[in-house]
Amino acid sequence: MAEATTQITVTPKQLGKHLRSIRRKKGLSLSEVARGAGLSRRELVAYERGKLAIPESDLWVLAGSCGVDVAELMPSTSTLELTEAANATSVGDTVSQLRRSQEEAGITPYLPTLQKLQALPPGKRIPVKERELEEIATALGSTPRAIERKLQEILNVTPDEAERLRAMILVPPTGRKKPRALAAAPTPVAAPAPVAATSDRLRTDPAFQAFTLLRIGFTVAPILFGLDKFFNWTVDWTNYLAPWVNDIVPGSGQDFMYVVGVVEIAAGLLVAVAPRIGAYVVAAWLAGIVINLLTVDPPRYYDIALRDFGLMLGALTLARLSAVFHTARAVSPVEEPLTRAA
Repeated sequence: MAEATTQITVTPKQLGKHLRSIRRKKGLSLSEVARGAGLSRRELVAYERGKLAIPESDLWVLAGSCGVDVAELMPSTSTLELTEAANATSVGDTVSQLRRSQEEAGITPYLPTLQKLQALPPGKRIPVKERELEEIATALGSTPRAIERKLQEILNVTPDEAERLRAMILVPPTGRKKPRALAAAPTPVAAPAPVAATSDRLRTDPAFQAFTLLRIGFTVAPILFGLDKFFNWTVDWTNYLAPWVNDIVPGSGQDFMYVVGVVEIAAGLLVAVAPRIGAYVVAAWLAGIVINLLTVDPPRYYDIALRDFGLMLGALTLARLSAVFHTARAVSPVEEPLTRAA
């Protein structure tokens, strides 16, 4: 099957001027010609002013709407060349051209806006209304990939440029209206910084060293103090129990110390597993101990209360450091050889 190879050697402005002169000679209005050709009035105005190149498929329908031969719309192309091209074009090719013209009819009115966006330098605010951008997105396709593919076809741009234009046209699916972003090249997605091995961070990162020391300290100390509540190796812990606390808890003071020991052991284990949570639990527990000590024969245990207050501040510091270091888990010593081998 032969292909139509009509060559248009005139500029869009020359072709548009010639089209306008033929339309006026025929005494036809813009609306009449546009309606007969299946185009919008806005498209026809853009064609006649030379702002848009007229696709070959639209030349055929415009010639029919004006009631002239297509050769008359081509000022610099001979009638013989166009007649041969028309004869070489099969009925199927013509139908397919007309169908393609109908498909592109919904996009053509927005071509000036797309060209304006294409020429917009990075950093400039998009001078197009939100509603028009939504209409353009609907005309181009239903998905970001379809929009980019269509932009490549109609504007003959690279995939990167199509992605940039699509980012300006398509509203992100955030569920609420937001101002359009400034025109810019596709925003590069920063790769996440690699997490150093634990051994390296312990040698070079003072903050990570502090986090590790506090985590170890607030794991071991509560467990040891909790165990001693059962045996009273270091001191008789019931001596530190405020009378008002002993009055409200069931059982004896030593029975209550067994409960305290279980809580402290659990808190230490929680710091070891989840320091972001365990550190706050230890801090709250220490705050309760400080209140208890301040009410036991004041001011007898104020010095110990002050010490526990300092420990509470250390637990709070561990909680804040855990928000940074325990979220982005470092490579463990067991994983480190595997990571380096990879």
